[in-house]
Amino acid sequence: MRRILRENMLIEVYDQENDIYYKSIIQELNPDAIAIGIPMKEQKQLSLYEGTTWTLRLLMDNAIYFFQSRIIGRKYSGNVPLYLISWPEGEQIERKQRREYFRLRTVFDLEYWVLQEGSFSSSIDKEPEVNPAETDEVLGQIDWKMPLEKLIKFLGEPEKGLVTDLSGGGLLMILFREIPVGSLLGLRLFLGKKGKERAVLVKGKVVRVAAADKKAIRFRHGVQFVDISSRVREEIIQYVFTRSREKMR
Repeated sequence: MRRILRENMLIEVYDQENDIYYKSIIQELNPDAIAIGIPMKEQKQLSLYEGTTWTLRLLMDNAIYFFQSRIIGRKYSGNVPLYLISWPEGEQIERKQRREYFRLRTVFDLEYWVLQEGSFSSSIDKEPEVNPAETDEVLGQIDWKMPLEKLIKFLGEPEKGLVTDLSGGGLLMILFREIPVGSLLGLRLFLGKKGKERAVLVKGKVVRVAAADKKAIRFRHGVQFVDISSRVREEIIQYVFTRSREKMR
């Protein structure tokens, strides 16, 4: 870790109670301590008390490092207050090469189709049931394992939802309906900056559902990507990292 850390490098401190990362900057690297600026999140400061231990995160191009550090004290560099944290030991450092596990908290639109509706006791391995209201006999002949690009031609207009959390492994979305756990979905994600979005198609399985408000009008769905190509996964991962770095500036 001593070979990786540099002055002026961005670093994040994890507030476990609120499940939030606060951003900071490494100001000094001393033999016995690391000096960082006061962690901030949307103009709010995170107070670090001497003797407490915190989880920190360092984002690199090819990996994410997590480690534990103890707050040693405080100092000033000119008029700038700094926290002194301990150097992490080798066994305290966790390196994750699989960038798909890094989550981006975000908000953007998505479109979806229910390919197969599950239940709390069903599996997506079962054949999907055709809606009895459908009169198009083509639906009964669909190979549900075909690529989504071909499959959506038979499915009609998609429904709309909102993505609130995204990673290379899945997403969290909010809908004005409840879709059972185990359901197989077709998803169209709109990645990129507003006005320059690129539509990405991927299949997903609903792995958890919870009400998003007290009146149970909206529902939060955890979705795991399935049958995703390495190209599409890498495109999502790249979007997540690009947006994450933009937020850290």
